[in-house]
Amino acid sequence: MTEMIEVIDAFGVAHKVTVMARFSHKINGHLLGFVVHKSLSIRRMVLSHEKSGTRIGVLNGGDIQRLGIEGAGLLALRQFVDSAGEIRAADVLLAAILARRLNA
Repeated sequence: MTEMIEVIDAFGVAHKVTVMARFSHKINGHLLGFVVHKSLSIRRMVLSHEKSGTRIGVLNGGDIQRLGIEGAGLLALRQFVDSAGEIRAADVLLAAILARRLNA
């Protein structure tokens, strides 16, 4: 049986997607869950934050072939954290969880 989660698109609309891989990672002392899923409109894999459905990045096809789905997801997460900074990345993802709970 395939696992489905709800992600948020660029317009704030929720969509159900199929989970391809799932992993956890500690950012600034917070253990956060992430999923890799197929993108909504194009043939790509996307990394999203599990609890909020916030899209973090699109996985590179070459990285998927070289590292596997989970490895490419971890690389995309590392790039996000490196570009935003560890504290800011954790704050953004934790705020997204809170916003989703308030809008539910």
